[in-house]
Amino acid sequence: MEIFTAKREFQGKEIVLYGLDSGHGVYAVVVGGDRPHAGASAVADPCEINGKITASLSSVALPGHKDDELCRTLAKRFSVRLGCPAVVSGGIHFDGLGTSSIGKILELADELGEAFLDYIREKREARHG
Repeated sequence: MEIFTAKREFQGKEIVLYGLDSGHGVYAVVVGGDRPHAGASAVADPCEINGKITASLSSVALPGHKDDELCRTLAKRFSVRLGCPAVVSGGIHFDGLGTSSIGKILELADELGEAFLDYIREKREARHG
């Protein structure tokens, strides 16, 4: 299995997504900033509710960390779009950020998530013709 890696830069520091497709689920780690860390994890499993595909979702954040929002968002997106379980862990920390900067970091993490989805789709299409 290959490990996918994609990077974006914000304020001179990297935000990185490492991903893996096991064939029966996907795993991703998103870290970056001044202090990359393990701040939260989320697990999503696709399900159908009232005819709509969504995902059951569980997450945990270490005390004082707010990385669970990012991990939940990516895990749910991966699970729903790929139709398999998804696990996302991560921690991004930049010193002294304002609200607009946090929004930009979430946008960059979203770009990384989309790049991972594109990678998985391409690999699966190549495997299945």
